[in-house]
Amino acid sequence: MNKPFFESHNNITKDFPVIFHYDHVSKYEKSEFFHWHPNTEILYVTDGEGRCIIGTEEYEMNKGDLIIINSNLIHLVKSDSEINYYCLIIDSDFCEQNNIPTEQLEYIAHVSDHKAVSLFENIVKAFGSDLDFKETGIKIAVLQLLLFLSRNYIDNEKTLTSKISSSDENIKLAIGYIKSHYNQKLTLEEIANEAGLSKYYFLREFKSVTKMTPFNYINSVRCEYAKKLLLKKVYTIHETAVKCGFENDSYFSKTFRKYTGCLPSEFKI
Repeated sequence: MNKPFFESHNNITKDFPVIFHYDHVSKYEKSEFFHWHPNTEILYVTDGEGRCIIGTEEYEMNKGDLIIINSNLIHLVKSDSEINYYCLIIDSDFCEQNNIPTEQLEYIAHVSDHKAVSLFENIVKAFGSDLDFKETGIKIAVLQLLLFLSRNYIDNEKTLTSKISSSDENIKLAIGYIKSHYNQKLTLEEIANEAGLSKYYFLREFKSVTKMTPFNYINSVRCEYAKKLLLKKVYTIHETAVKCGFENDSYFSKTFRKYTGCLPSEFKI
């Protein structure tokens, strides 16, 4: 298996928090592009047959099936003949804001249910609509499907174990990224993507593990490196601020004092 890659969904926005398209896979497509992302993905098979590999499991895909790919699991669709399916990717932040924390839930992967299929087909119709408030209609249809799946197709045992046990590893990725890029401008979205988590879930998990907010942690790391540079007595305060990622001298002095108890000009061992 090729090394899985992180699929960044940059085209998802706050105003339109889904990706929706129609896909085709055939036996002639030999490349195995395993990938993963923090957003929940739902596939609806319209024709043909194939297999969806999710993590270490493999699921048959036939006409009328729904396949749910849970947050942060590597996956790939294959077929020995050909298969056609709709692909719906739902932004984790959108789910979280509507009280459906998909990154903490583990849905049953293979769903064959007329009601669930009907709700997915409502999403297809909403995308094909030319009515006023089309985007609102799409969001409502997506939430109706998510609500039904969350009430009827949660694997409670896996939800309690698999997601929670991996959170520390995700935060380690974030900490490593911060320490490697502390001298650059960092955004919450950027760090959360590196950790493979949605912004809201990342915020909670980071504070739970480190007892600090991400930005407090970033500033503490920057101040630690600033202390090392100041002790060398080679760089000016301005040069130290720039090298440690602070936007200006005033903010550097204020932050340094907060974390060390003294101004940069006063610092000494």
